[in-house]
Amino acid sequence: MAVIKIRSIFTVLLIYNNTVMKNSYFLMLFIALISFTQSIKGENIPKYLSYTFDAKYPGAKNISWKEEPNAFIANFELDGYKYETEFNKSGEWKKAEKEITLASLPDLVRNQLLSGEYASWNIKSVYELIYPYVKKYQVIIAKDEQNKKSLLYNAVGKLLKDNFSMKL
Repeated sequence: MAVIKIRSIFTVLLIYNNTVMKNSYFLMLFIALISFTQSIKGENIPKYLSYTFDAKYPGAKNISWKEEPNAFIANFELDGYKYETEFNKSGEWKKAEKEITLASLPDLVRNQLLSGEYASWNIKSVYELIYPYVKKYQVIIAKDEQNKKSLLYNAVGKLLKDNFSMKL
């Protein structure tokens, strides 16, 4: 009888210990995922990055920063537009996304969009994607709640992808 009780207590302790360890593992994994991308205050970004940002976007307002493992991401407003831009850890500007209106699209892109295959779809949002040597245009469209697409155009209106996803 005493052997059975000791075995039962040991089993309960072993199960409890395994449960605690699993929960601890999941808690550590959750914390790691949360800290993978963290918001940082403007005064906590490296000075070289602050100088690069200010030179590229003078007059930017409502600036918020996130730090990722290989990049710094800034969200801000400039000249009435919303931006998201990425700098590498060395402070080199990599790309930006600017929320624009349909009327702000280049004529060739707008004409292709409004007369092309997706002309009957509803336009939800429009972005100018700015890279060091090229601009592209992303248009989010929807036919209905189930049929949504993200279209990617080059500057002369050629549809490059019809299910494009950009992660900054």
